[in-house]
Amino acid sequence: MPRTQEQNEQVREITRQKILDSALTIYVRYGYAGTVMDQIAVEAKIAKGLLYYYYKNKRELFVDLFDKTIDHLSSASEDFFKKTEGKSAIYKLVHYLKDIFGLGMKDSRLIQFAMRMPFDAYAVFGQSGWKKGMKGSEIHTLNLERIISDGISEGTVTCRDAKSAAASFWTVYVSGLFRFTSMMSAKGMDNTDIPTDLEALLGFGMAGLGVDEETWKTVLYEMRLWKNENL
Repeated sequence: MPRTQEQNEQVREITRQKILDSALTIYVRYGYAGTVMDQIAVEAKIAKGLLYYYYKNKRELFVDLFDKTIDHLSSASEDFFKKTEGKSAIYKLVHYLKDIFGLGMKDSRLIQFAMRMPFDAYAVFGQSGWKKGMKGSEIHTLNLERIISDGISEGTVTCRDAKSAAASFWTVYVSGLFRFTSMMSAKGMDNTDIPTDLEALLGFGMAGLGVDEETWKTVLYEMRLWKNENL
């Protein structure tokens, strides 16, 4: 029996997602310039002709990949600030970084993508769209800047320049997380058993912001994200 139009659309969407997932895998290994369509087809286990049926060239594929990633990050960002509305800046900061840590443990490619994306935004989006691409690639630093600025207003963060502090914090944090990812991914993580590597990353970054150690560790305990013996 022939497939219905709805079934055909489902098959097309599954194939498209397989292509995007494979493109992500190749991208984090070689970057945009080093990625070729043949590699993606091999990774996706599909014929090259089928790949070109969905995307006429590499740039078109990567625009879709980057757009979908930016949309996902934007949606997750909105959800985060909604669920933490009314909370202190330190609460938001700890919670946000815990979420990023968990994301990296589940799929290390997402952290590698976050590190590469700012450097490739212009090549992918071109002159007309690179600003949108850069803004999307900087969503984490923009969110941290927003939280740190609130912390400065509250008096819980002692640094003066939220923008510079956010950029430095994110660079240190994501670099450290990248280092831990391959080792920690096999361990898994949940809200009651977070690896001590998270504490190390938080501690270093919080010290740079001038946040009192007892303050952010208390937030971890209150959020039930840390075992008593680790405090």
